[in-house]
Amino acid sequence: MTPNRSDAWLLVAIKGGMGSLDRVLAQADGLNHAIPTQGEWALACDVLGKLGLIKSSEGCPVVTPQGNSVVEEAIMRAPSSYGAIDLVLALIQNLPEVGDPIACPSEDELAEAYDIYNARFQKTFQQMKKQEKGKKWPWSR
Repeated sequence: MTPNRSDAWLLVAIKGGMGSLDRVLAQADGLNHAIPTQGEWALACDVLGKLGLIKSSEGCPVVTPQGNSVVEEAIMRAPSSYGAIDLVLALIQNLPEVGDPIACPSEDELAEAYDIYNARFQKTFQQMKKQEKGKKWPWSR
């Protein structure tokens, strides 16, 4: 079992999500401009759970104290949040297995969390458009 960049990305997102799956998705999107797939979730829950970096709390992955320490160290050393992902990967690469995999969110749970995240994003986007009324948006030509 070797952690990959997706595992590191999700560990940083899980820490930022603070126990809310829709916020984890928002963090993941903000960090990597992508939403994790079910397969990425499954692998990350396996790998990060075995490394003792995440646990499940009320159906949502959350970081353990060790996971929190790893992410905090990377954030302090990295020039950006995106750069922290690579540092997290370097820090977890050789950790020993100390735990068990956790159950990953189901497709239905992820779909529901995505819908909540998307609704919040759309609301914020519409508010931004109102504030910027009259300005040209690059994508609205």
